[in-house]
Amino acid sequence: MYYPLNYDKINLYQGTFTPSEQYSDSLAFDFWCRALFQRALSVFDFKNLPKDFSRQEIALLYYLVYVNGFCGAFTTEDYGTIINPISPKGYNVFFAADSFLVNNPKLDQYDKKEFKIYQLGLKEKLGDEFDASEYGVFITMSPDCIGIGDIIIYYAEKLANMSAGLDMNIENSKFAYVLGANSKSGKTFLKKLIDKIHAGVSAIIFDSMITPREDFQTFEFFNRDNLKSSYMVTEFNQDIQTLINQFDAEIGIVNVPYEKKERMTSFEAQSKQSDGIARACLWKDNLQASWDEYNELYNENVEVVYNYEYMINLDEEPDQEGGDIDE
Repeated sequence: MYYPLNYDKINLYQGTFTPSEQYSDSLAFDFWCRALFQRALSVFDFKNLPKDFSRQEIALLYYLVYVNGFCGAFTTEDYGTIINPISPKGYNVFFAADSFLVNNPKLDQYDKKEFKIYQLGLKEKLGDEFDASEYGVFITMSPDCIGIGDIIIYYAEKLANMSAGLDMNIENSKFAYVLGANSKSGKTFLKKLIDKIHAGVSAIIFDSMITPREDFQTFEFFNRDNLKSSYMVTEFNQDIQTLINQFDAEIGIVNVPYEKKERMTSFEAQSKQSDGIARACLWKDNLQASWDEYNELYNENVEVVYNYEYMINLDEEPDQEGGDIDE
């Protein structure tokens, strides 16, 4: 599906799940959505934004670009050039939107609500016929105009389910003494005994006549010999970290695998870095192309900075065939 042509179907696309029921804990799911979104915000910075951009407008810009996938920049009489949610309209010969609509009730009723999408070089091409007030900039994160909300939801569901399994395993790994009594008096005695122990009594004296004898078992004890083997908290924590590393690789955070091999070649390490920068390179180029149109239309100098570029060493060449070995 090519999104700009079929943007009227985007709600159907984003609202379809298989299965339709969601089994993850809603509180844990919301936590991981928020945690992963904030983690993704560290990937790119927009440098040299206009000084009149408020902190709230910058927060809206990042949210729209990352989650919604696109936003619009246009000029208003009261607020100057602003960033806002928009609705694409129409299509050109390449089946991409050629204009967008603004539906913000806070804007003055006389403000322009529809803008043509500016293309790089259009100002010079039209010359004196060019009217900047007729145009706005369509800022997108990827060529298909879709953000990373689907990536966040995909991993947040898995991490929420993994967190629920971790909590369950912690509870199941706790040893609770299960005692059985063969008489009503024995049951009453055990209840009082446990109450005193929980109350912190340092010494308890009881009638030895109700203790077990060889010919008559007053109490029965439930033994759980496999308690240690059922403790999987360490494995759950490692799996959670593995999912986070996979999410990082999806959004452009370069990292080393959590379960690092004892002997890893430099080619294997570089392959992991390639996984981490594949999408980030595409997003950076597409974002910079959008900001280049913004810069040309509004005479600004906004630049997209990839914050994890310093961690990439793909230009290093191995000393021997097959790659170096990291001991």
